[in-house]
Amino acid sequence: MRLIIKGFTLVGALLFFLCAYWQLNDPDALWWVLIYGIAAVIGFVRLFRQIPWQVLTILAIAISGFGLYCLWIVVSQGLHYFSDEVGREMMGALMVGAYLAILAIHARVSKG
Repeated sequence: MRLIIKGFTLVGALLFFLCAYWQLNDPDALWWVLIYGIAAVIGFVRLFRQIPWQVLTILAIAISGFGLYCLWIVVSQGLHYFSDEVGREMMGALMVGAYLAILAIHARVSKG
């Protein structure tokens, strides 16, 4: 089990590092480089050190909350999930939130 979570953490950290890099040409690049960068840095740090589960939980809730806010905008305005900017932002925020939530749950279970 430990090898699976390490693999998941490494793949997620690499994915979010690439996502942060690819956001550099986005109109609101600062926010997305920050969000994806947080996920990447936490993933890389978590491979070698313990991060308190409370910190991971707070970040997961905050970023997921932003994703749910974007979901509300998409649904209330009848936007498309993949072709509209807010829909893509929703997907990105929910991916980061889910990744951090999984890391938080593992940290809590493993007492780290």
